[in-house]
Amino acid sequence: MSASLDVRDLRKQFATGRPAVDGISFHVPAGEIVVLLGPSGCGKTTTLRCIAGLEHPSAGRVSIGGRVVSAPADGVQVPPRSRNIGMVFQSYAVWPHMTLSGGQMQRVALARSLVYQPQLLLLDEPLSNLDAQLRLRLRDDLRRIIKQTGVTAVYVTHDQAEAVVLGDRIGVMRDGKLLQMAAADEIYNRPADLFVAKFTGASNLLPGRVLARNGEFGIVDAGGQRLTALMPATVGAGEAVKIAVRPENIRLGDNVVTDDGNRFTARVAARRYQGTQTIYELAALGGRLEALELGTYARHEIGSEVEVVLPSALCWAYPAREDAALE
Repeated sequence: MSASLDVRDLRKQFATGRPAVDGISFHVPAGEIVVLLGPSGCGKTTTLRCIAGLEHPSAGRVSIGGRVVSAPADGVQVPPRSRNIGMVFQSYAVWPHMTLSGGQMQRVALARSLVYQPQLLLLDEPLSNLDAQLRLRLRDDLRRIIKQTGVTAVYVTHDQAEAVVLGDRIGVMRDGKLLQMAAADEIYNRPADLFVAKFTGASNLLPGRVLARNGEFGIVDAGGQRLTALMPATVGAGEAVKIAVRPENIRLGDNVVTDDGNRFTARVAARRYQGTQTIYELAALGGRLEALELGTYARHEIGSEVEVVLPSALCWAYPAREDAALE
């Protein structure tokens, strides 16, 4: 029988340095798969180990199925064996003397973690030791198996594509903090800050300055071109910003029909044909802009002029100071 998971103000401080987990809170309803996504050292594995009871939190509260299993302030620390959880480790921890393949070991580790019908399944980057092709195949198997069993699951990874395939919701972490937790499409299309946008795939950052605001949108002067972009409520007129836009969200060609105001002409400076898609490097807005176009035929020649449209709802303006803080 699966159970909900509730994490409130979880904090883990080791002997030195900043907190590994710094006051994060989230709730996982029964039967949901939540993926904690972030770079190495962001605190995602420590969070998982605190939920499992393998690490003792410094503060906060962890409840599984309504039962408090960890609350340092109240002296509660239920041992891992009494939490009714299953866990799949990065190293699998199965019979190293036997000649199992990586895929077989991963399946055995998953089966072992599910055989006692745990309330909660915890997975710590279980696919990271597999080759690329096997990872692609097994990540689909993982989601199917977890959903068939109905178990609540928390999955840790640094791979954005893996997170999108596996998770009902994704929580992006950095420096021990949970920056955003939402469905994959919201994380991808409405990132909460510049780190979330960059970590989940944005590669174009356009410097500009806010001219005016209009509700949740703003007008930005970017290289002499006025662009409309979404921006946080804290960004005001006159502020320096960086507009993040994903290459796959940029539309190219004279046949693009839109009433979006973010339309201008650019020169194709370079292109990289990749079979099923072409990546164009565009000279525009006083710099370079990377655009991705699907299709087996590269439509635009190097040196040619091309119409460019940046959909305003897919352009996100963040304070320029956020970019400086990430460097």
